[in-house]
Amino acid sequence: MDSLKLKSGHDRRVKRGHPWVYSNEIDVAATPLKGLTPGATVRVVDSEGGLIGHGHASPANLIAVRLLSREEATGEAIDDALLTRRLERALRWREQLYPQPYYRWVYGEGDELPGLVVDRYGDACVVQTSTWGMEAALDRIVSAIDALVSPETLVVKNTNSARVVEGLPAYVDVKRGNPQALVVESEATFEVNLAEGQKTGWFFDQADNRSRFPQLYRGARVLDLYGYVGGWGVRAATRGASRVVCVDSSETAVAATRANAHRNAVGETVTAVRADVADFLKDHAEKYDIVILDPPALVRRRKDLKSATALYRHLNRAAIGCLAPGGLLITCSCSSQLDAETHLGIVRAGARQARRDLVVVGRGSMPPDHPIHPLITESEYLKCVFMRD
Repeated sequence: MDSLKLKSGHDRRVKRGHPWVYSNEIDVAATPLKGLTPGATVRVVDSEGGLIGHGHASPANLIAVRLLSREEATGEAIDDALLTRRLERALRWREQLYPQPYYRWVYGEGDELPGLVVDRYGDACVVQTSTWGMEAALDRIVSAIDALVSPETLVVKNTNSARVVEGLPAYVDVKRGNPQALVVESEATFEVNLAEGQKTGWFFDQADNRSRFPQLYRGARVLDLYGYVGGWGVRAATRGASRVVCVDSSETAVAATRANAHRNAVGETVTAVRADVADFLKDHAEKYDIVILDPPALVRRRKDLKSATALYRHLNRAAIGCLAPGGLLITCSCSSQLDAETHLGIVRAGARQARRDLVVVGRGSMPPDHPIHPLITESEYLKCVFMRD
């Protein structure tokens, strides 16, 4: 097994528990990165040769190693027993929390399985690997999933943007079963396509936020911007909203929203509109009691922060312009590069531009099936702010 030695004084962060080793922290003169096999298990040591841990190598990435173990012994590849044990522990945590099997089963570093995501849709599972190490372990991961829950449908959906940084190809592999699946969230049921669409087909991360303030939806006029397949909008209708308008630029998403509205017997309440959200808001004069703004990640890289900030501000100003007096704005960001206070500052600036005074009545993040690593700020990517006019 190859070893990677850290430079003197560059080991404190990792020794304190951070699972990432950056390429500029490695003494490449003593232990070169070049020539390492992507995904190989490597031994990470400090400048004196003392063991820090073992992890998967990504020699072409700024994050050169993701640690899996800090124990003395480990195999040449990810150990099957370790993998199964961590999958089982993650499963047990979700099973204690959720009465039905609809949740994110594995969330990367939060479950000590960096580079791996597994979502569970009843008898279906979707797997995503975003590192060379987890890609190399994919067959073992699938075998462990089969041993633990034996899903009828299993899809590998490796189209996530993190694979680009690793130099991994994008692909979708329906290993078995039907990728059309159902997801149950509180009082509503949705059909999603596990092989297409965003994420693994559904946004489990917003489940708790979609459940907030249920009493305010009764009789309310609701505008759901970036509605996807109706997660926010259809649930608003099932809780008694009088009128719901869902806007998305994808015809597939709009069609799915209509189908999910009818599935939940609220087809007469929900109107799904195919439009670019910024264009829709430009000349839209109707007012709503609740406006939901849940865009995709607008900041993919730190260098995009300035332009994305301007877009966030514009979208929030326009969304606030559609808010009726006394209404509720629900505004979100899933950009990991944008911290919560900066996001709130952007919303405040948008409110000033719209000449409205809004106060914060609630904040949301991810639910407990998305455990946040305390040393990885990027793992707490979702911000959700509830503001009353």
